Amino acid sequence: MLTVVTGAHGFLGRHIVSRLAADGHQVLAVDRKAFVGQVVEGVQYHLSDLEDPATLIPPDCEPVGRFALVHLAWDLRSRETSYKVQSEQVTTLAGLLDTWTGKGLSYVIAPGSAQEYGAKGGVLAEGVQPEEPLSPYGWAKRATFEMASSWSRRSGVGLLWLRPFIIYGPGQAGSMLVPYAVRQAMHG
Repeated sequence: MLTVVTGAHGFLGRHIVSRLAADGHQVLAVDRKAFVGQVVEGVQYHLSDLEDPATLIPPDCEPVGRFALVHLAWDLRSRETSYKVQSEQVTTLAGLLDTWTGKGLSYVIAPGSAQEYGAKGGVLAEGVQPEEPLSPYGWAKRATFEMASSWSRRSGVGLLWLRPFIIYGPGQAGSMLVPYAVRQAMHG
């Protein structure tokens, strides 16, 4: 079965594409940026900004039967300041789901965020209401989860929504928590 990974050029995407390929999966890596120097043997690469959800899969790679979508594409540039930019991220996944439902899409995996809970502390679990106000990013991730969950129940297509709290490792942007903290500790 084909696994389509959006945001394949990003921090998580690069690692997931490599792992899927190493495990023998057929992978289509999709991103809006060129894959310079990051080509993994056996992976097909495709440039798409996903504005037109029909361009998710190129004509020469139409899946035979079912395919899974690992949706990692997300514009993080204004995650704390722009509800408009973040709302467009919700719309992007909605467009993909609308376009590909009934055309082989058999499973969706997407990451949420701890920011979906706002400033809530203590033990967090599914069903816990967020502490308002949410950042634009937290609001958009929460809205995307609600939309994708509703779509999954209506379509019967499986959804796995992950909420990683801290992710770090090779290739992570220096502005994120762990690289920033290490840099600050090293420079006093």
